[in-house]
Amino acid sequence: QTLTNPQSDSYHQILESLFSRATPDLIEVTFDTDAACKANNMGSMLQGSKRTLTPSEGLMRAIGDIRATGGLNVEALTSLAMSASSLVSATSALRRARNTGKKGKGVMKRAAQRVAGILSMNAASAAAVTGAADGVHGADPRIVEAICDGLRTIFVEHGAVHLKSPLLRPRASNANETTVGGPAEVINSRGTILLLPEDLTVSFARSLGRGGAATSNLKRYDIDRVYHKSLVGGHPRESLEASFDIVHDDPQGTGDQLEAEALMVVCQSMSSFTSMKTPERHTISSLPESVTIPLWFIRLTHTRLVDSIMDVCGVPQKESCKSACLSIFARVTAPAPGTLFKSIRQHQRKRSSSVSQKGGNDGSEKPDASALLETSVKGKVLPRNAAKRLEVFLTSGCSPLPANIDEALDTILAAIGKVRLLDAKDQGTDPRRLKRYSEIDKSVKGLKKLIFLMKAMGIGPIVSTKDTVVDGLASRPIYLALDLGLRQKRKHYHGQLFFQAIVLPDNFFEMHPREHDSKQKSILGLGTKVAEGGRYDDLVRKYRPPGNFGTALVNFYTAAQIPMVRLLSFWMLWRRRQ
Repeated sequence: QTLTNPQSDSYHQILESLFSRATPDLIEVTFDTDAACKANNMGSMLQGSKRTLTPSEGLMRAIGDIRATGGLNVEALTSLAMSASSLVSATSALRRARNTGKKGKGVMKRAAQRVAGILSMNAASAAAVTGAADGVHGADPRIVEAICDGLRTIFVEHGAVHLKSPLLRPRASNANETTVGGPAEVINSRGTILLLPEDLTVSFARSLGRGGAATSNLKRYDIDRVYHKSLVGGHPRESLEASFDIVHDDPQGTGDQLEAEALMVVCQSMSSFTSMKTPERHTISSLPESVTIPLWFIRLTHTRLVDSIMDVCGVPQKESCKSACLSIFARVTAPAPGTLFKSIRQHQRKRSSSVSQKGGNDGSEKPDASALLETSVKGKVLPRNAAKRLEVFLTSGCSPLPANIDEALDTILAAIGKVRLLDAKDQGTDPRRLKRYSEIDKSVKGLKKLIFLMKAMGIGPIVSTKDTVVDGLASRPIYLALDLGLRQKRKHYHGQLFFQAIVLPDNFFEMHPREHDSKQKSILGLGTKVAEGGRYDDLVRKYRPPGNFGTALVNFYTAAQIPMVRLLSFWMLWRRRQ
């Protein structure tokens, strides 16, 4: 009861005693990052019946892989006075260069080995100073800086200025305090719980909500660290993230142009990796000429469209019912990358009719929507009437939706038309449900306009765009996967467009369709999410102070977030393949 009253003298005395107590020597010595704690435990963990290698043993094996042990003092290496985290980082860098010992002879071979050693020491130095802040062991700081410079150039070319948001913000009263890996929390001398930024959007949205007209029209970017709660009670986990934001207050404008520009930034960011690796454009012989490496696609949704679909299908407003419906949508509506194998086979037949193509599973099969709905009804998660209406919608070509985004949007309208016929037979239909049909038409029209703008800007999806000219300024996604079950867990991008950029392995289309079959059926499959973004109008409104209507005129807030750890991992994986 004393701690719940911040005005009491006892409350301040307790806080003062907490802040004035001495730090134990054990905490002073052992406090470290999660990555360092994991590295320190290497060698004591078991994988099956075998013990994992210690950091020094892993380093020796990596040195042996590049065949550089001839002129090295092995005993000295095994007793190097480096932290375990630095040893692991040096090992990771050497493993990426393990083929250097197989190429060249004499002086050239020794030079390659020395370069690999220098790069590994750079990685070790970075890990010792930053504690693997980028989330990747063995990251070369020069590579990190090169990626940041490339993204910074793209942001500035779009007219963005570098603006940093305040570091701390108070924790909301309804925040989930038990979330594993959630935002890192600190407490000040007044007992207020403050949050370090878990991304670069929330603090900026709070500044916009409180800034009024001063922040009603701008483009900004930021590249900075974000923090998440430590899993072992140590230093918060850190990672680099880049963010590009657009704020626009023109009531005559539409958000489609801003969303298209945010997607253009993502496409240019993906293209920058190609230019960093090699000057020529990489293509795959089995694919159309317009498909270049990196292979990636955009997974997107429109949250208001999906909410309206659930409303017209009679899904109750309870959070558990909506979550169950979204889970079914995620499993059956999104066209997984494996669905593209049909179009690839058609292209291959056109190129060489003499080559016979084996049949087989193309990865397009989805779980049966009717069975999933029946399970939800039996589990008393969804009412029978809502399940029947959802079945009409999903079995009308929406499980899965076509990979061609234009056809997918037309399919949704056709399926909603069949659901509407059920209302025409029912004389007691709620008038509020009828208004949702106009919301669906409006949302689909907005998505179609966005696709039109993307094609006009030269970044239209390859699957649904006839133009195959690639100017090299932006990398085009293979296709746009409309996923009706996609939601951001933190719900920052809510009410409008939300998208993710997914990178596929370079050899994805060279695999037999039955390989990794279970993974190809999911929307992520073998891919890695490297960026996400969308509209966060509702998030800004949430942070308006009472009585502050200064941001009422601002209509559009659009962002593209790029986690640097994912881009860095993608870059290093590419270099390993090269």
